[in-house]
Amino acid sequence: CAFAWCRLGQCGGREIAELATAAAKLGCHDERFFCFVAKHCSESPGSFACLRDLALVATAFLRCRPALQGAPRGATLQVEVASAFEGLATAAIPQFCGGRVNIRDAAEFLYAFGLTLGTAAVAPSFDDPGVGVNAAGPGSGAE
Repeated sequence: CAFAWCRLGQCGGREIAELATAAAKLGCHDERFFCFVAKHCSESPGSFACLRDLALVATAFLRCRPALQGAPRGATLQVEVASAFEGLATAAIPQFCGGRVNIRDAAEFLYAFGLTLGTAAVAPSFDDPGVGVNAAGPGSGAE
């Protein structure tokens, strides 16, 4: 990782994915390396040719997340990882819309995406006092 991080700008999406995966599997938690991987993902999402590459990078971030959060630049790196996942999501949309998606790659990508960035509630809870019993809403005729 110490050798490769400054050379990642010369790599394409597939190479970045393979290097990030190998680093994660070998337990390399070099902050600079993953910062540059994140930078590549956010600045060059079009360099990833297939969903498999995106899943590999997403899973590498997922594997290294606990170690990287404790790093000296952990908070900054977390923001960079969020930007990286924005780029990965941008690259994934055409893959999902293309119709030919490998279910394993899709599951790996979405699993890592969800766990790395976390989830937030998108709808109010029915336990919330501001939410009425009528789910159809006012003016729907169901009142």
